[in-house]
Amino acid sequence: MTLLILLAVASTAALSGIFGMAGGMVLIALLALLLPIPEAMVIHALAQGFANGARAALLWRALEWRGLAAYGLGVGVTAALVQWVAWVPSRGVLLLLLGATPFLALAIPERFALRFERPSHGFGAGLLVTGGQLFAGASGPLLDSFFLRGTRGREATVATKGFAQCLGHGAKLGVYGPLLAQGAEPSALSWPLLLALAPAAILGTASGTALLKRWNDAAFLRWSRILVRGLGLLAMGSGAVILLTA
Repeated sequence: MTLLILLAVASTAALSGIFGMAGGMVLIALLALLLPIPEAMVIHALAQGFANGARAALLWRALEWRGLAAYGLGVGVTAALVQWVAWVPSRGVLLLLLGATPFLALAIPERFALRFERPSHGFGAGLLVTGGQLFAGASGPLLDSFFLRGTRGREATVATKGFAQCLGHGAKLGVYGPLLAQGAEPSALSWPLLLALAPAAILGTASGTALLKRWNDAAFLRWSRILVRGLGLLAMGSGAVILLTA
């Protein structure tokens, strides 16, 4: 199980390193199928926190700080509300919500031009994206909707989203870490896994980031959209099957 989790972490970190998205969706779907939800959320938060942090660090010169303070405030508000509600989604519900996030982002009308660098939009992104992270496990496509407009290049997009996602993964650890600590069942978390999570995530991220530098912006945007929508349909289908056969 440890080797399988580490392989999933490295490969999905590489995927995110290339596209700035999608890796988190794939990883939480795999972990949700293998592990109890609180455990899957904690491992996902640790692995993706390392991966997103590594992306932001590797591309730190391209970081755009406008909007990040407001985004962080939105993260804090959402985490406090979810902690108060104390609801843990089932496996089928999580996959349905996960698959719906790309299409929720597409449902935002074109006339409402969302821009992450605007403080009010950054705060709204913190609320929506963190809610998706805490209930669906990953919500990169919702964050992407705040980056679709503007003139920033692919490196600035990947770096800024990576930093923003780190804040959400910290919130996820704060919400699900205590739930996991209170559980009576044996956990897949072990010292070998915990010690290897960071190297696996960073290695995968470095590999993906190296490939990112060889792309052009037009191909990056085109394939990003195709990938995330396909993954959304697959996750929703899996969630529906689980709920219908439960």
